[in-house]
Amino acid sequence: MSDTETTVLYTLSTLAQTCAALAAFVGAVGLFRLQSFRDQHRDAERELNRKIPGEPTAQRCPMLSGARRSSPSARCRPERP
Repeated sequence: MSDTETTVLYTLSTLAQTCAALAAFVGAVGLFRLQSFRDQHRDAERELNRKIPGEPTAQRCPMLSGARRSSPSARCRPERP
C-alpha cells in the first residue's frame, strides 16, 4: 500500500470513529434530557395531586398520565362537586 492510500485509510477511519463518538454523545444527552423531562412531569403531577383534592390526576385527566387522545372520552373530566 502506498503512503497516500494509507493516509486516506487512516483519515476515513478517524472520521468514522469521530462520527460514532458524536452519535453516542448526542444519544446520551438525549436520554439525559428525556429523564429530566420525565422527572419534572412526575414532580408536577405529584404537586397537582397534592394541591387538588379528589381523584388522582391520572383518573381525572388521562392525558396527563400519557394516555392517547384517541376519543373525546379521553379528555379531562370535570371535578365532581
